[in-house]
Amino acid sequence: MESKEFPADVVVTAMTGIFICEKIDELHEILNYLTGGNLFTHQLSRALSECALWLKQRHGDLLNTEDVQKVFLIHCLGDRTTIQLAAQETQELLRSKYGMIAVTPIVYELNLNDHYYESQRG
Repeated sequence: MESKEFPADVVVTAMTGIFICEKIDELHEILNYLTGGNLFTHQLSRALSECALWLKQRHGDLLNTEDVQKVFLIHCLGDRTTIQLAAQETQELLRSKYGMIAVTPIVYELNLNDHYYESQRG
């Protein structure tokens, strides 16, 4: 499958669920690409959990960087302003240090509909 490049902060956001990227549209775009669909808002959290596993298997080394670990700690312990500043700093740092990351779509079929998602998974 053909890969597509996304900014490193968008990839980390999709792996962690911690909003580091600048716009929700960026997160929506990577999730749409990974799942091969055009996701509705109510499907994003399920797609995020599936895509996070896929991305961690391929790009988990990004999570072990000191910069990302700092943001995780601040996310757990900081107030809203501190979290936003740390996320912005981390976004800028990831984009300058790692640039664009080539991502491949998920190769198994996902069913993200509420009614039978769990029974189809696996």
